[in-house]
Amino acid sequence: MLLLLAACGPDAVAWRADGIALTVGAETLTFPATAVGATSLVPLTVTNGGSRAATVVVDVGTPFSVDRATVELGAGAVVTLSVGFTPTEWADAAGVLALGGDAQADVSLVGPLLTDADGDGAAALEAGGMDCDDTDATVFPGAEDPCGDDVDANCDPVGDDDCDQDGYAVGVDCDDADPGVSPGATETAPDGRDEDCDGRIDEVLATPGELVLTELAPQEPQWVEVCNRSTRSVALDGFTLETTSGVNALPTGSVASGACAVICASELQNCAFPAPLAFDPAADTITLAVEERVLDAVTIDAAWAWEPGWVWSLDPRAATVGANDAATAWCLGEGTPAVVNPACP
Repeated sequence: MLLLLAACGPDAVAWRADGIALTVGAETLTFPATAVGATSLVPLTVTNGGSRAATVVVDVGTPFSVDRATVELGAGAVVTLSVGFTPTEWADAAGVLALGGDAQADVSLVGPLLTDADGDGAAALEAGGMDCDDTDATVFPGAEDPCGDDVDANCDPVGDDDCDQDGYAVGVDCDDADPGVSPGATETAPDGRDEDCDGRIDEVLATPGELVLTELAPQEPQWVEVCNRSTRSVALDGFTLETTSGVNALPTGSVASGACAVICASELQNCAFPAPLAFDPAADTITLAVEERVLDAVTIDAAWAWEPGWVWSLDPRAATVGANDAATAWCLGEGTPAVVNPACP
């Protein structure tokens, strides 16, 4: 940006000697308020009213400038200098334009900084104001901030938007039109919504006691049976089954209310959830969890009698979290994967 403004200030006779009468157009040049990086130009006339020529040397320091360093003035000649102000720091500036050589004079320079470059009434942040974008007149504290346009129009700490006022802005909130949906929300009923914005729908639909470990097959092909004791279908996407050999992430799938599903390490009839499962029949803990919430855990120890080729089946009368912790609640048999167990003899 380039501004041109007439010089202000009284005329001053700068020098008169030996036939030279130098007159400078102003004792002080005051520039218009100028934004950082922009340039304002002010003319300054220098007149030689004497009877002989004069060579005048012009010197000025940053952030001010002049269009020539030497001026040759014949008798009666007038020259107009173009003096510039280009602020590089967020502060007002002051300086001196010095004339030397055959004649000497000093002109004071005043360079005010433009702190509100876009004219919206708010000073830029760098100038100590609150305007977070001083190049856009629609951006300033108190401005209307439309939702979803990726522009923080009102310069508030929230950033651009939080359309549904749930504390999460656009770009973080996966549905900024619904205050019940955000990364801080909790999945509730099976309503088809991804309420916690983790990319999964209705995944946290079980609480301790609703999914129960009911069958353990420690010999190839190993499997673990899980029965759904709740009144609703439970999607196991995101659930894990952990043993001392590691944590197994369960694949996508659901267990209907009252139904049982099999998590298996290899091909097995009725295997609904293939996983690289392995556990030790001598001592191990099998834990079913989701998002760090333990739904059921069974610990095998020396009290559990097992013979190769047999499967532990939970007596349906003990099919609750807590009751299935006891070794006496399990009986050895051939197993009935994905089918509700018969009562122990």
